[in-house]
Amino acid sequence: MSEFIGQKFGKWEGEERPLFLAPMSGVTDLPFRLLAKECGADVTIDAVGSAGSITTSLETTRPRGRIVMMGIPGTMSIDLTSLWHREIEIVGSYTYGTEVLGNGSVSTSYDLAFTLVRENKLERLVTATYPLDRYKDAIRHAAEAGPKGAIKVAFDMRDEKRR
Repeated sequence: MSEFIGQKFGKWEGEERPLFLAPMSGVTDLPFRLLAKECGADVTIDAVGSAGSITTSLETTRPRGRIVMMGIPGTMSIDLTSLWHREIEIVGSYTYGTEVLGNGSVSTSYDLAFTLVRENKLERLVTATYPLDRYKDAIRHAAEAGPKGAIKVAFDMRDEKRR
């Protein structure tokens, strides 16, 4: 998996273990954002694609760092001064692709993501799941994420019928 991360997100100078961040604009708690802003992330993953999340990503990425855009941005207006001033690179990543790994094998982006979650026990980042018919509760919970200490609220679609 570490081979894939190096290939997908590029080589970087500095420490052996780069700092990856995925700050949630307007949601992530203040101490996390201050630490990220002070230290700077080698790689910041923006899974939202809004003007606010891109601005936060630019603020929390170290000089010559990289922002991986996984969210789908629309038309917006943001200040990109720090992009050129701090020589930050922005790259896109689309979930339906396939990746060629260092050993020559091919894997889908989804399979790589599932492996990353499994190997690093990232399921603990999902604070709550809701069935689709409780969407109002899920949205309310996500809107109150900060006070409730929620990290990620998700829908559990396993019992849903295909349409």
